[in-house]
Amino acid sequence: MAGSQEALNNTVPFIRYANPAAVKSDVTIKQDAARVAILYKLTVMGRQTSAVPTTGTANGANTGNGTVTAVSKLSDGKPAIIGAYNLECIAAVANGGTFKLVDPYGNLIAGNLVMTAGAGAATIFEAGGLKFTITDGATDFIVGDKFAITVTSVAKYVPLTGVGVNGEAAVAGIYLGDDILAATLVAGDITSSLVLTADAYFDKNQLILENSLTLASVLPSGKTVEQELAALGLLSEDTIDISHQE
Repeated sequence: MAGSQEALNNTVPFIRYANPAAVKSDVTIKQDAARVAILYKLTVMGRQTSAVPTTGTANGANTGNGTVTAVSKLSDGKPAIIGAYNLECIAAVANGGTFKLVDPYGNLIAGNLVMTAGAGAATIFEAGGLKFTITDGATDFIVGDKFAITVTSVAKYVPLTGVGVNGEAAVAGIYLGDDILAATLVAGDITSSLVLTADAYFDKNQLILENSLTLASVLPSGKTVEQELAALGLLSEDTIDISHQE
């Protein structure tokens, strides 16, 4: 009797943990009010580490009523320091002024930020990884007028973007929780989620990458997605095919 043969090419997804402690069970997936797609298990994630305010907060004792606006993080690949940057007028000028910027640790970043003088004029500055605009007000700044630019800690996971300046463009792990409906992410943060952050082998053919990324995509660090995963100890393997013969 002739034998029969049946080939089964079944893809077997797997993640093998070298260190179970690398699976974080208390992470937060950040709300995405514009989300239209499911967040699938095994999605590669980034982690937003900071949030930069859009405006500086004027000291209540300021004499000048100018403003600090259009605050953002520069695209230099470095996270902002958590805490309050202090911007202070150190020389008074009609319809202008000279400012210094000090980081949250008290280190002088820039001591000669000179506004272009002019009634209502606005000057854009880039210093300490921040970009901001100082605008002259009806009442001139005087020496000692201050603004705080407070960068807050976020520590929330988002699907890896490949672009951005607050951590979302760097690989931070692999999502291991249940699939999350778009409407759920639109509604708010998802707490107590599972993310694999280190020390494991994964099946490269099972990973989900959003934002048109692939494992070969080069991130702002100059490394590929796969290389950044490897740097965390997340090592890729090819899909296992199972076949048997009768």
